[in-house]
Amino acid sequence: MQYLNINIMSKVKIDAVSEVLTDKNGRNYKSISLSSGNTIERKDASGQMYTLHCKGQTVSVRVWEKTYLNDTKHWLYDLTKGMFVKGTILTVNVAPYIIEDEENGTTREVSTYTGFVENAEEGDADFDSEIRNMILSAGRELAEDASSNFEVAKEHQSSNEVEELAKESVEEQTDVELEY
Repeated sequence: MQYLNINIMSKVKIDAVSEVLTDKNGRNYKSISLSSGNTIERKDASGQMYTLHCKGQTVSVRVWEKTYLNDTKHWLYDLTKGMFVKGTILTVNVAPYIIEDEENGTTREVSTYTGFVENAEEGDADFDSEIRNMILSAGRELAEDASSNFEVAKEHQSSNEVEELAKESVEEQTDVELEY
């Protein structure tokens, strides 16, 4: 999986927690602002530890008092400003999507998404799976997945292309080579 920018940290800090808000279905939630800080501890080739100074990243997540999946409280819901949590803030390549600037109404296409991978760090067995979960829950698709799912609509293909694709499809399904 390709990451554009990954701040590898065992802790992410809670910078702000909103008051309890209510969604359109009457469920309570909070908006939590998280940051990765501006230093990362690394080892050089000799094993010596050093501090790498970097631009920190900030994201906002919504957490529900009772989740829609199973009516349980989200693990971040009762935490407060200043606490540290395990997770990773990272930016990944996604299928292009349009965002609108609420202030001036302009739109632009972007192909990256920055988010919080909850309770997971690089090196964890399920890290890639948790990244996919983060992207899917944000309504996005990883760029590498989007390119493999690309298909041209039938009306935009030449008739020869359509016949070839149909032939390939029948051959794949039956393991029989067709003669024309």
